[in-house]
Amino acid sequence: MTLTHKEEIEQLLIKGDLTKAIEELLRGTKANGQSRLHNDLVLQSSRNNNNEGENRKGIIPADEYRREKARIIYAMQSYLGDYLPVANMSAKRGGNDSTLVQNVPKRTDIFISYSHHPDDKRYFDEIKIQLKSLKTYGLDGKVWDDTQMRAGDEWLAEITKALQATRVGVLLVSQNFLASDFITTKEIPALLDTVKTEGGKIMSVILRQTPIKLHPVLKNYQAANPPEKPLNTLTEPEKDAVYAKLLEDILHFYGITGQ
Repeated sequence: MTLTHKEEIEQLLIKGDLTKAIEELLRGTKANGQSRLHNDLVLQSSRNNNNEGENRKGIIPADEYRREKARIIYAMQSYLGDYLPVANMSAKRGGNDSTLVQNVPKRTDIFISYSHHPDDKRYFDEIKIQLKSLKTYGLDGKVWDDTQMRAGDEWLAEITKALQATRVGVLLVSQNFLASDFITTKEIPALLDTVKTEGGKIMSVILRQTPIKLHPVLKNYQAANPPEKPLNTLTEPEKDAVYAKLLEDILHFYGITGQ
């Protein structure tokens, strides 16, 4: 029986040929236009190359090398769950793979992107509570943040999986947020890809004074509150008004208008 490309990659993982499995999945996701998943795989490829290089040079303990490889394999298995081709790609090598059959899952979820800095934590807690009330208005989408991960979860795979289901990204913007390498290189690019390819939306809340008007990307997205009026300068009623506007904007985006 002819294997699908997805099954071929699964066989490579079973054999322990992680590098080849990553290469094949990179090729497949590029061919069928899964740019978001492809970009995530580029990071995993770099991670795997570093691990293999350090192992060859003998600068990493064998146990740590095996643990890191196991973590990457776990992430790959998660990515395979979102890989869409059902055709065999063996006969297509070197040809045009753009005709692969796809069944793109519908995105519905809301992803909260925030800094873990203590100065930002209380605003995250408040906004998280506000977003929970969306269900009251009939919104089915799940609200996800990284506090929902359990001990033992592979954190990168879990965040990646959440981003792949995201329709709306809520950004809690501060200098701490903008200084986070993970947020700027992982979360924001993935959310921008959602906007461009899936019709998603980015909604920001300005927590503290920051030159967001000069940010090369985020300056293009209107926030729930003006940059010159961050949450830490507002009274409680003014802050409540910002939260109410955020909820209204999200509900309106999902087509819930109350009319």
